[in-house]
Amino acid sequence: MRYSACLIQLICLVLVFLPLSHCRRAVIFPMDANLIDQTCKKTPNYNLCVSSLKSDPRSVKADVASLGFITVDIAKDKATDTANRINELLKQSPSDQRLKTCATFYHTILVADVPEASQGFKLGNPKFAGQGMNDAADAAEACEKEFSSKSPLTDKNKVVHDLSRSGKTTFMQQLVSHTYESHIRGYVMNLDSAVMTLPFDANIDIRDTVRYKEVMKQINLGPNEGTLACESVP
Repeated sequence: MRYSACLIQLICLVLVFLPLSHCRRAVIFPMDANLIDQTCKKTPNYNLCVSSLKSDPRSVKADVASLGFITVDIAKDKATDTANRINELLKQSPSDQRLKTCATFYHTILVADVPEASQGFKLGNPKFAGQGMNDAADAAEACEKEFSSKSPLTDKNKVVHDLSRSGKTTFMQQLVSHTYESHIRGYVMNLDSAVMTLPFDANIDIRDTVRYKEVMKQINLGPNEGTLACESVP
């Protein structure tokens, strides 16, 4: 038990990411200088993905966790911009039911979907975060469908949609996927002493201090050079 407690404290100092109290197992990701580029290649709008993330100064030294938060923040800014545009159009056409419906959709994005995504990242639950982002994408798409032809919001709706959804998976899932597919593989760490079997080959048990030290040495992981991502367990 003492070894487990000491190891958790060490992880917290070296790999600051999500509250471990919410995790039963986690994944260690070494930093990847090409993380943005490689991940954005898997999204439906590569240029938008890259330009949006790199426009935020935090992305320069961002890890997997930070990119997730940055994505949510950018999506929120774009949704706010779209909501403001809808309000401007409603002043010109106050009886336009299509715009009123879009206003409702974007209100939901800003007060429910984005906060859900942000909370999901804070709690270390990528699936929860992804659901919030997917809901935002669905709302933007639904707004566009209110118009029989190209709407005055088409470009803005597309930006919100593409930022909120990356193909068939969420942005965080794309990040995790890229890390496992690349040469800098993630290592699964068991944080629950009651769990004995993990689904990946490269495993580290919270009680195995020798294995932990070997992996840290192998990937040369030091302060600000990696991140610890919570992984949900059924």
